[in-house]
Amino acid sequence: MTRSSSRRSLGMLLAAAVACATSSGCTNRIGDLTLISTKNIDLSNVSLDVKSGKRVTGEDCAVWPLFIPIRIPTLEAAVDDALQKGGGNIMIDQVTYQSAYTWIIAIYTCIRTEGTVLDSTAGAAKPQTN
Repeated sequence: MTRSSSRRSLGMLLAAAVACATSSGCTNRIGDLTLISTKNIDLSNVSLDVKSGKRVTGEDCAVWPLFIPIRIPTLEAAVDDALQKGGGNIMIDQVTYQSAYTWIIAIYTCIRTEGTVLDSTAGAAKPQTN
C-alpha cells in the first residue's frame, strides 16, 4: 500500500467518522389521546361505529437548514393529514410521536400521529324538514 492511498483511506475514514458523529436522530412518543379532531363537531347526536374506521398515519414535517426553524411542524397539521387520508372527521385511539434527525448542516423534524379515523356524520340521523 502506497503512502498516498493510505492517506486517502485515512481521510475517508475520518470523513465517515465526522459524518457519523454529527448525524443523529430520535423519535419520542409524546402523547396518547382517546379522541381528537380539528373539526367542529356536534357531539350531542353522534354514534360512532368503530368497526367502520380505518387506521391511518398523518404527519407534518419540516427541514431546518443551518439549524434555522423556518417552519415548525404542528399536531393540528398532522391530524388534518390523517383525517384527510382516512376520509373522516374524528380520530380515536390516537398516538403522537415527535422525531428529529440532525445532519451536519440541517435538522429534519416531524410530528406523526396514528389512529383510527371515523366519520361522525356517516351514522347520524338527518333532521326532518316539513
